[in-house]
Amino acid sequence: MQKGCDAAMIRQEIRRVLLSPFFYISIAILFAGSFFPALYDISNHYDLSYLMDSTLAGYGTALMPILSTLAIADSYLIEERDGYQYAVMARTTKLKYCLSKIGVAIGTGMAVILITKGLLLLTMTVSSLVIFGKVVLGSEVVDSACAGTSYWIDHHNYIMFIGQQILYDCMYASIFPGLSLAVSTIAKNKYVVMLFPFIYANVTTLLFIGLQWYYLAPMILDAQGRASSLMFEGLPYRIFVILIYWLVSTVFFIRGVWSKMK
Repeated sequence: MQKGCDAAMIRQEIRRVLLSPFFYISIAILFAGSFFPALYDISNHYDLSYLMDSTLAGYGTALMPILSTLAIADSYLIEERDGYQYAVMARTTKLKYCLSKIGVAIGTGMAVILITKGLLLLTMTVSSLVIFGKVVLGSEVVDSACAGTSYWIDHHNYIMFIGQQILYDCMYASIFPGLSLAVSTIAKNKYVVMLFPFIYANVTTLLFIGLQWYYLAPMILDAQGRASSLMFEGLPYRIFVILIYWLVSTVFFIRGVWSKMK
């Protein structure tokens, strides 16, 4: 019975995300902020790997910390206000409730990126076919633009290059929903909860870059440059840092829930 309740709780959390207009608004803004700044490249190039790389310079990437959190940012505050937590606790435990919330939050951040990147990939492909009548993976344009900054470009594996970009974006976005949940146990204003990941990412990145502690800056997790010049040079570091973020967010969220529901 307990396992059934836990599965039902996770399904309910996913359902709440899918019914949230913020989930679709986030995807729309992220897509628009990535696609429209790249229109010049789209009209002049048919190399899909180059076009996908050019979207990283858009506003969507800069807004990723807030867009990956909107769908779940104020969910804990709403549940606390409505007494939803107490109804859930009658069927499960506080720990399982917290882990379900954190797990779905992380998955939501990654889903926003995956769906957006999938739409961008499809749009870039169709645009190349319509404008140029062909789609190319890999050319002198992307080789010169990314020379020495990607193992996959150096070895002409352009599919893996696109996959690496999507993976890094998903990993980067996954740290922010947990931060929002953790902050929501302290802050009572939903706008503070929504904006906190964006403020945190930008302030700490500027601080650590100013101190030349580059690898402590959150945005390094989304950087494609020299951190990716070898196949696994950047990936183990990213995984380690992201696991730390997940752990810290989970601990703070659990402590916050525990203290309020004693």
